[in-house]
Amino acid sequence: MAVWKKIIVSGSSAHLANLDVDSLSSGVVTGADGNLTTTPINGTGNIVATTNATDLIHSGSFSGSFEGSVRSTDTIATGTFDGSFDGTVRSSDTVASGSFSGSFQGDGSQLTGLVTDLRISGSTGADTVSLLTDDLTFAAGTNLSAVVTDNTVTYKLDATFVSASSIGTNTTQGSALLITNGVSGSAITIKDLGATDSPEFAGLTVTGNATVDGDLTVNGTLTTLNTTNTEIKDKFILLNSGSSNPDEGGLIIDEGSGAGHALIYEADAGIQRWGFNPSVATNATTANATAFAAAVIDLNNGNHSDSAEYQKRGNIKIDVTDDIWIYT
Repeated sequence: MAVWKKIIVSGSSAHLANLDVDSLSSGVVTGADGNLTTTPINGTGNIVATTNATDLIHSGSFSGSFEGSVRSTDTIATGTFDGSFDGTVRSSDTVASGSFSGSFQGDGSQLTGLVTDLRISGSTGADTVSLLTDDLTFAAGTNLSAVVTDNTVTYKLDATFVSASSIGTNTTQGSALLITNGVSGSAITIKDLGATDSPEFAGLTVTGNATVDGDLTVNGTLTTLNTTNTEIKDKFILLNSGSSNPDEGGLIIDEGSGAGHALIYEADAGIQRWGFNPSVATNATTANATAFAAAVIDLNNGNHSDSAEYQKRGNIKIDVTDDIWIYT
C-alpha cells in the first residue's frame, strides 16, 4: 500500500524503520552529550562512539568493532509522500414634328394651316400619324396593358409578369425579383440585409476583415484558425466539451509533421493525472501519458490539502515544518 514517505534532507529530522549502511566513520554523533540514538542500526562497518557516549541502541545482526552499551527494545516509524406616363393634346395646341404620346381630342377644324402629320418612331420602325384622320394608338404587349381614361394613358403589368416562385409578401433574405417575360435574364434585388435580420447561409466566404460584436458559436466538427499570433481574452479555456469518453485532452506542440510533444490530462482507467507524451497527432482522439507530472502540495498554503486527489505515486508534500514527503 502506497503511503507518504519522508525525504531526508539537510536540517531535517529522521525517523526510520530501519537503516542499512556499509560503514560509519568515527565522530558520527547526534543528540545531547554526543550520543548516537538511532534504533536499530544494521551494518557491516564499524560503529564508534565518541568518548563517554552512551545509549547506542541496536537490534538485529551486526559485525565489526563497537564500543559502548547496546539495547534491542526500540522501534522506528516511517512516513509517506506521495458577427406612368400621362398627358393630353388639345385641338387648340400647335403641334410640331417629333415624338408624341398621350390622348388627342377635337375634330381638327382648328388645325387648318398648321402641321397635321405627326411622325413617330420606336426602337424599331417609324410611321406618320395624320392628326386629322388617324387615331394614335397606345399599344400594349405581352403581360402589359394600356388603359386610356380622362386624357390619361396608364400602363399596367399583368399579375403573371413576374415569376410567382421568386417573389412574395414574406420574401426571405437572398430572394430576387426575376423578370420572366419582356426582360429576360434581368434580376432586381428586393430585400437588403438589415441590421436586425437573422439570415442563414449554406456557405460563407469573407475575403476582407470580419468583426463580430456578439457571441460566436461554431458547431462544426473541425475549426481551423490560421493566425500568426492569437490573443484570447478569456481567463479559462474549456477543452473536451461535448466529446465522448474517455474524458481526456491537452495541448500539442506541432513539431513539423502535424504531431509533437503534448501535455495531457489522462482520465481513462481511473488515472486522472496530468502527464506528458512525446508524439501525439493533432487529429488524435485519445492519447496516453508516457510520464506523469508531479504535483506539489504545500501545506503552508491554505488552499492546499492532503486529499486523495493528490495521493498518487511520485507526488510531493511539504508540511508546515518544511519536512518533505513523497507518495510511494
